[in-house]
Amino acid sequence: MTIQGVTKVVLGVRDQARAKKFWSEIVGFPVTTDAPYGDDIEKTYEELSAKGVEFPVKPEKQPWGWWAMFVDSEGNRFALQQKDS
Repeated sequence: MTIQGVTKVVLGVRDQARAKKFWSEIVGFPVTTDAPYGDDIEKTYEELSAKGVEFPVKPEKQPWGWWAMFVDSEGNRFALQQKDS
């Protein structure tokens, strides 16, 4: 039996290859996107803002890294996160 009804899940992981193997080979989810994360959040903020993307607040430094939130054309909010190395 396979799990049905989940459209998207984003998980922070320490080892992407190991997590991908677990979720695809062991749990059985299909891999639809496999992309490393490592965006420069301040650069991304500048680029998206220049294109007219609305950010309620500028990126903020947190104890674990950086955090920013932006709004799409329908009012949905999305978070950007950058962990400190």
